[in-house]
Amino acid sequence: MSDPLRILLLEDSPTDAELSERLLRKAGMVFSSLRVETRQAFMAALEEFRPDLILADYKLPGFDGLQALSIVRERSPDLPYIFVTGAMGEDWAVEVLRQGATDYVLKEGLARLPATVRRALAEKEARGQKRDAESQFARFMEVIPALTYIKDSDGRVLYVNPMLEAMIGTSDWKDKHTRDLFPGQLGLDMERDDRQALAQGYLRVEEAVTQSDGSKRYFETHKFSIPRQAAPPLLAGVTLDITERKLQEERIRQLQIEQQAVLDHVQVGIVHLKQRRIVSYNRRLVELFGCDRDELAGESTEKIFDSQEDFLAFGARAYAALEEHGVFKEDLLLRRKDGSQFWAALVGRAVDPERPLEGSVWVCADISERKEAELRIQESEQRYRTLADTGQALVWASGTDKLCNYFNRIWLEFTGRSLEQELGNGWAEGVHPDDYQRCLDTYVAAFDQREQFSIEYRLRRHDGEYRWIQDDGCPRYDSQGEFIGYIGHCLDITERKLMEQELIASEQRFRGAIESMRDAFVLIEAENGGVLVWNRAAEKLFGYCREEALGQPLFAFISPSSAREELMGVVKRLASDGENLVVEKLLELSALNKFGREIPVELSFAPLQHGGEWYVSCVVRDIRERKHYLAQLERQSNYDDLTRLPNRNLLTDRLSQAIAHCDRYQKQLAILAFNLDHFKQVNDSLGFTVGDELLSKVVSRLRPLLRGEETFARFGGDQFVILQELLAEPQEAAVLAKRILEALSQPFALNTSQEIFLSASIGIALCPSDGGVADDLLRNADVAVFQAKSSGGNRFRFYTQDMNTAALADLEMEALLRRALDRNELVLHYQPQVDLQTGKINGAEALLRWDRNEQGLVPPQQFIPLAEKSDLIIDIGNWVIDAACRQLRVWRDEGLRALRVSVNVSARQFQSGNLPDEVARALARHEVLPQYLMLELTESMLMARPEESIVQLREIKRIGVGISLDDFGSGYSSLAYLSRFPIDALKIDQSFVRDIATEPTSATIATSIISLAHRLNLQVVAEGVENDMQLGYLRMNQCDNMQGFNFSRALPADQFADLLRQEKSIAAARDQDDAGRRTLLIVDDEANILSALRRMLHQEGYRILTADSASSGLEVLAQNSVQVILSDQRMPEMNGTEFLRRVKELHPNTVRIVLSGYTDLESVTQSINEGALYKFLTKPWTDEQLREQIRDAFRYYDAVIKPRSNTA
Repeated sequence: MSDPLRILLLEDSPTDAELSERLLRKAGMVFSSLRVETRQAFMAALEEFRPDLILADYKLPGFDGLQALSIVRERSPDLPYIFVTGAMGEDWAVEVLRQGATDYVLKEGLARLPATVRRALAEKEARGQKRDAESQFARFMEVIPALTYIKDSDGRVLYVNPMLEAMIGTSDWKDKHTRDLFPGQLGLDMERDDRQALAQGYLRVEEAVTQSDGSKRYFETHKFSIPRQAAPPLLAGVTLDITERKLQEERIRQLQIEQQAVLDHVQVGIVHLKQRRIVSYNRRLVELFGCDRDELAGESTEKIFDSQEDFLAFGARAYAALEEHGVFKEDLLLRRKDGSQFWAALVGRAVDPERPLEGSVWVCADISERKEAELRIQESEQRYRTLADTGQALVWASGTDKLCNYFNRIWLEFTGRSLEQELGNGWAEGVHPDDYQRCLDTYVAAFDQREQFSIEYRLRRHDGEYRWIQDDGCPRYDSQGEFIGYIGHCLDITERKLMEQELIASEQRFRGAIESMRDAFVLIEAENGGVLVWNRAAEKLFGYCREEALGQPLFAFISPSSAREELMGVVKRLASDGENLVVEKLLELSALNKFGREIPVELSFAPLQHGGEWYVSCVVRDIRERKHYLAQLERQSNYDDLTRLPNRNLLTDRLSQAIAHCDRYQKQLAILAFNLDHFKQVNDSLGFTVGDELLSKVVSRLRPLLRGEETFARFGGDQFVILQELLAEPQEAAVLAKRILEALSQPFALNTSQEIFLSASIGIALCPSDGGVADDLLRNADVAVFQAKSSGGNRFRFYTQDMNTAALADLEMEALLRRALDRNELVLHYQPQVDLQTGKINGAEALLRWDRNEQGLVPPQQFIPLAEKSDLIIDIGNWVIDAACRQLRVWRDEGLRALRVSVNVSARQFQSGNLPDEVARALARHEVLPQYLMLELTESMLMARPEESIVQLREIKRIGVGISLDDFGSGYSSLAYLSRFPIDALKIDQSFVRDIATEPTSATIATSIISLAHRLNLQVVAEGVENDMQLGYLRMNQCDNMQGFNFSRALPADQFADLLRQEKSIAAARDQDDAGRRTLLIVDDEANILSALRRMLHQEGYRILTADSASSGLEVLAQNSVQVILSDQRMPEMNGTEFLRRVKELHPNTVRIVLSGYTDLESVTQSINEGALYKFLTKPWTDEQLREQIRDAFRYYDAVIKPRSNTA
């Protein structure tokens, strides 16, 4: 943004100055101003204020506007200066304008001041722009590398630039004519050209000027007229020194003459074409086509072709090649002027390959004689080729350039390639890569020495197979004895080569096969079994070296004797009928090594006849590793690696056999399947190594409980099965189950010095009553295990049909629940959460319901436990988070006030690890701020893996979502971890809220939770609040929020919104003044006593509350702040001392007095000693004495109890 205008006012009247400023601002001008009225102030303002405009009065005390104008014009000739004065005559006005004033305004016509100021500023800006333009033009004219000048229409010089001034050699050029500066004919010619340029508007002239030293310089001048309004035009000229260009053109012309002379002596025709027309050419081209010297210039090249078709076809292929490669070569017939034809070799090159038609140079040579010779050679070669194609040999020929120029039909059929593909060095592509260099070296060496050669190499046949070729080549000579290349013929020698290779390979195999075998190879005589061949593997297997074994009978190395005899029988049969004998099986026996050790081996035999004698080759394979592997495989497929117990495979096999035995002999058996309770927590918290150690110790402890015929198996994890056979009665299975539970009840000492307590859930299925197939029995036992675990674990259950029915019902329910998720049958209801101080709704808990149409709403306890057994709970949990966010957006769009919605998170969903991402996506999807979403998690969920929980909770907190610890106090807690969990609130479990106002234990836990939460700066929410007594007690003990049927049940979203619109609330907490009043509670079951006491104590100014029973008294205490309690001793349900003992626990900050006509000294004394009673008073009472006792009680409260409670 530009700075505001600065206006200096030379004015002795502040009023006149202010009027001028107001007019200018009203006209929309933005400026800063300064008023001065003395010469000294005016001079200082010029230096410091640096005005853009001056408004001056004419007459000032001791100073006037003309003096100020003189000062300004000396310093700033272009600064706008306007007189603003009273009376001014015409002569005076002329005088001030003559002395340099910009304008003047009479004060009586001050309204025209804004327009005058704008005009003065605009003229100043225009003058500035003009000066800038003139300055730029002058600088341009000074630096332009040309001679520039300006003349008037009479020829007088008005301006020359420094370059022209230096050339003419004088600075005295102003207003002189051209002929004065350039005397003689040159000056006259220049004036003539000037007049012509003024008449035409523009003229270009080239001039030669002779220097004083006799040399010439050449100039190119551009002259143009500059029109002017109401004045004759000016003439501008720009002269360029083109001496160097002229000299260069002359050198080029001389060079072209020299080049043409050279080209005319070349014996080939050379022509330059543009758009296929002749631009220039040499003398030889004229001679080739029989034309006159100047006849070809500008002619189309079409006339040298036989037809227009030939002309167009040649152009298409030639100029395409020039555009792609920049060069083109071709031999073709061309036509002379007289119509005769000759063979020409054409070579063309493009001047610019991107635009070959715009310029190309061609060389044309007459090759008619060469073509005739080639034709004769071709005819001779054709006769040779005809002969070559009728034979069986592959024939080739090459020229003096070593490149092949001929292959016969047999060669082309053999390779399956065209002649064009084979010509030159193309044939070498078919040579095997391993033979290529050797083949090339042989050919080149023979070629250079002009010697015959013979070489064998592999050449690829048309079917892709490489065939061995014998290639014999020899040099060729023409009739004059000139060397013209090589010719060769090739024969396919593949069969011969294969035979040679097979012989070599056979010999190598014969030499190395035996020694390379991993198995022992022994060749024996069929007649007596004597060893003839004994390889290294045999030495290693048997321990005998070759020399020790040769000649010995093979049978001596076999054990036992029966196997030795079987081997001798096989060998004898081979000796008698070896040609027709087939040994159908391998012999598996033991070899006896040199050290007497038996080694399991496998023998195979084959008869062999040589020279009329029969021999037997034996392969002896060491099968020790195979035996070991099979045994290991058998062990792995049937036994558990960790516990060495039978696994599912082996137990199922034994169970099937046992069932068959039971069926045959009418016996019973039992399957006891069991899982270890809470074993997963051990694995998760202590690690898999500890888990494996614990499983091994469980097996060691239970194994002694079993009989020898009972099978103890592990199915994986902590799943075990015991097969109990030959039962006399089912009770035997129960006895074993009890013994297992008792054995597991003892602690397990681990290597980590920790002790672990375990229990098991055992399911028992009987055969045949619970199934006659192994799979059925195992499945039914699993159903019974589930029932035992559902009942709390550490027990056993026999399978019943009802269990199966329940299991099937669960399966059906799970299927329906999966469909419910797809069909949008799940809905959320919202239970309000209320601020106990304000009484207003400040949040809600989203509770899941299943709307099964005809069946109505299904409560969550009927389907959530089922969903938690599978991954379905994760999908449901994600749906709940998304639905809650979606509802928050709907309420916001409906204009309802913002509040926080709490969503319950399952353990499976939390442990999946994807919870932070799911929450972030749901918030972003519905554009909900994270502070309006609260996630509720349970203690047990977080304590399962506390360190991992902390990491995940921090990720959730980074999103900005609140975290609440649900059902706090009902599970295992660690205060150390609680302080590390980044949570915002604790929820008191409803089991503590239920009896909070009547049961000291529940009250103590609840108030401790409240105190702990507040010390950790956490909010507290009590759930399950159903009556005013619970509400009052919670509020009295500073609980922050509540939810429960006392305020509202969980409602559909639209009904919950209605609650918000209606602003439903509970009464706010009592004012501090009301809470601080002295309050007395009187408890007595007799109405007349209550009335009498109320009348008697009314004058004391107490707030008196009454109750007719202990339970009513507790209800009153829960809802009111009471300092002193006066209770009867003998009351139904609960006596006075018992009542006050409970009050001491529930409301410790009270003074408790018994007033009774019945005295039980023992109980009263105990109550006083325990601190439950402050005093014990007897009936009947004296009014004044009772009043004083009550006053003392209140004084005691103020002096002791109140300070103590405030400190706490």
